[in-house]
Amino acid sequence: YKEAVDYFTAALQCKPEPGIYVHVVHERAKALQDDQRHYEALVDFNTVVQYQPKNANAYFRRGFVHKHAKAYDEAAADFEMAKILEPENSSFWLDYKCLNQVE
Repeated sequence: YKEAVDYFTAALQCKPEPGIYVHVVHERAKALQDDQRHYEALVDFNTVVQYQPKNANAYFRRGFVHKHAKAYDEAAADFEMAKILEPENSSFWLDYKCLNQVE
């Protein structure tokens, strides 16, 4: 994942147009999260949510970053926001009793 993070970072240094910028930041956030670099992923997910406040996937993935940091209220708020934004997406419906088993 480090290589992906490096490529996304290089792409951002080219100063892409805003729509592409947010997409690249989102992809880098996911790579950072997969590389267990949770704080850096949080910064990027925050940027995505700032630019795209209706991006349910960003809220959902950011929820797992909060969970990893044991910020459970923030995690729950993000998981719930993902469900509100895309209520038909069953992958956003979590069983909170089993959440400690999911990374």
